[in-house]
Amino acid sequence: MDKVQAGKLKTDDLVGVLSFGLSGVGLVVGAASLIISWHAYRADLVDQTTGSAPASIANTLVSAVRTQWEAEARVRRLNDPYPLPVSWDPAEASLMEDWELLCRQASRSGCQTGVARTPAALAGTNAEITEVFTQRTPGQRLLVLGEPGAGKSMLLLTLLLGLLERRAPDGPVPVIFPLASFNPARQDLQTWMRERLERDYPGLRELHQASHNRTSLAALLLDERLVLPLLDGFDEIPHDLRPQALDAINEALPPGHSFVLAGRSNEYRAALQPAIGVPVRLTGTPAVQLAPVTASVASAYLERDAGGSGTASAERWHPVFSQLRVPHSALAQVLTTPLMLFLARTIYNPRPGETTAALPQPADLCDQQRFPNPPRLRMHLLDAFLAAAYRPHPQHPCSWDAERAQKAFTSLAAHLATNLNGTTDIAWWQLRHATPRWLHLLITSVVIAGTAIASPLIFFGLSIAGIWIDSTLWEVWAFATDTILWGLPWEMQDLGIRECSADFCFSNGDRRAALVAASIIAVLINLAASLGVHRAPARRMSWLPSSRSLFLSLALGTLVGVLGGYLDGGIDNYAAGTAWGATTMAVLLIFGTIRSAPADLAASPHPSRLLADDRKTALTVALSTWLTSAFVLAPGIRSAFRYARGNHLQEILSLDLLAWSLVGGMIGLPVAVALALHHTAWGPYTVTRCHRARRWGLPFDAVGFLKDAHQHRGVLRQVGAVYQFRHLELQHHLAHRANAGAGLHRLPA
Repeated sequence: MDKVQAGKLKTDDLVGVLSFGLSGVGLVVGAASLIISWHAYRADLVDQTTGSAPASIANTLVSAVRTQWEAEARVRRLNDPYPLPVSWDPAEASLMEDWELLCRQASRSGCQTGVARTPAALAGTNAEITEVFTQRTPGQRLLVLGEPGAGKSMLLLTLLLGLLERRAPDGPVPVIFPLASFNPARQDLQTWMRERLERDYPGLRELHQASHNRTSLAALLLDERLVLPLLDGFDEIPHDLRPQALDAINEALPPGHSFVLAGRSNEYRAALQPAIGVPVRLTGTPAVQLAPVTASVASAYLERDAGGSGTASAERWHPVFSQLRVPHSALAQVLTTPLMLFLARTIYNPRPGETTAALPQPADLCDQQRFPNPPRLRMHLLDAFLAAAYRPHPQHPCSWDAERAQKAFTSLAAHLATNLNGTTDIAWWQLRHATPRWLHLLITSVVIAGTAIASPLIFFGLSIAGIWIDSTLWEVWAFATDTILWGLPWEMQDLGIRECSADFCFSNGDRRAALVAASIIAVLINLAASLGVHRAPARRMSWLPSSRSLFLSLALGTLVGVLGGYLDGGIDNYAAGTAWGATTMAVLLIFGTIRSAPADLAASPHPSRLLADDRKTALTVALSTWLTSAFVLAPGIRSAFRYARGNHLQEILSLDLLAWSLVGGMIGLPVAVALALHHTAWGPYTVTRCHRARRWGLPFDAVGFLKDAHQHRGVLRQVGAVYQFRHLELQHHLAHRANAGAGLHRLPA
């Protein structure tokens, strides 16, 4: 008896030593993986940023900016048939400071170019904007004002391309910043511009290696004045925030900082006279006012776009040209902006290879009964635009008809107004805001629950082949299998495939319990995967350990180890506790540190490319998680159990280990799906487009639809990594129609 007790004590001591050793091994492995992951991350960071001086980073950014906006100029048909002459004059004196004061401020800041002696020198046309800004404007600061559709955005694009051509080596990079998302009550302009740079050019999120305060490349460029802001859409800021926005611009860009601000005249004038507070105006900034397009310029442009003088398609415009020469007529007041001329040419002029037989007649615009005033005529052109944009294209056939496109764009415009606070940015990764969070979690929980319940189907092949797994895990997953295949065991028995055993044939209560258990586990997995993640597009998967992840892995690993040991034979079962604790710590260290790496700095920030990279990242996350569960964690747990219980190497490396790999793969599959759905932007985007496709009329390939609308239909424009409606007037018009329900589709609730 003493020998038996001594042997038992010796065995317990051995198990305790082995458990302590396994715990130490788990800690060492966890710490080693943490150190290796950290060094891998740092090495990846060094590869991208070491030796990158601010000027070198700016030179790299230039190629991305130039590629992006040259392509955008082609898509917007800036030179087709020729650049529409847009001219400007100095703005009225009440909208800017005294000219002598402007010159003195520029001289004190060291930015006086000195060739413009009077405000009259600011006048110009088209490409002269580059010379006006660089040579005639005191301090290289300019305010561009104009009426809706007057061509402010196109003028900024012309200026950007001109500045890129004249840019000195290591000089500042002109970047267009749409101001619709700027809220001066929440953040300063410098922070907002940094965030916008990091979003539109994801490579600028990287940290600069030479910086000691973890400065991103975007912040570094702004601090070094290597970004020349072209701020577009001042009128798109909410009216009560515009005075604050002017003050924020003055604070972030004092004299000595070059910039351009564009906005509507009336909105800027109203911002100078706020209802409360002291009036604020831009410091040291001259202003120009865009002039209306003259009747002769509009006639020549429409005639040339229709094929030129003497062509049959151009002769269709003669009644319109005659009406344009009548002062104060509706046509003479409407066709004075690039926006209205763009709509008119799209609706009434044929494309190359297209006949005029099926097109409406431009003479209809002269019908004073249908269009008695300018607002009715503008409404008609905006209403007819989408139908004209989606008529059959001889060179670029379209899978979407005009009615479906109108429904989709109306829903998108209302989505921007109601769900995104009126922003102009159509970003595919922000479509998730159209689906309530609770509904998104419900849909993903159903998907993950289905995956968790369906994954044990592999075991049917094993059971039919006669391979049995002596494990409590097999019983748990058999519950789920029997749940989804309600009477299959009895059917298989009737077919003579095998006999129903007591371990496999469960009662209805067991089936319901298995379904509830699988659903609860799926919901918990889904909720855990949805916490603490970002939804920005990713280029690839990476591991980013942190002190928080290390602390959680140690704390939860210890807790699970204690509970696992207690439930599996009492508090003294060191083997079970060590195995479960080390496994939990490894799982948290591996899966809890999965992150996504941003896109390349010099890459063109095209939405479809960002989607492709993000989708590839989601698949990589899912595959790596599943492989790790199947071939590392599950066999590791089984081997640790057997080793702690004194099994030999031959017994550890048995066929049973392969079966445990299958179990680990089935357990890891729902976890992999959860991480893929939540740790990338592609997951929420996919859920939303499936949910909204029918109700919005938005095609399942939403990014392909938006890309086609940008490149071939002229409905959208691309700004950085997002799309916008070609003109703000069109977005507001569609949103208003959606809310009013005037013959168009309302936004579904």
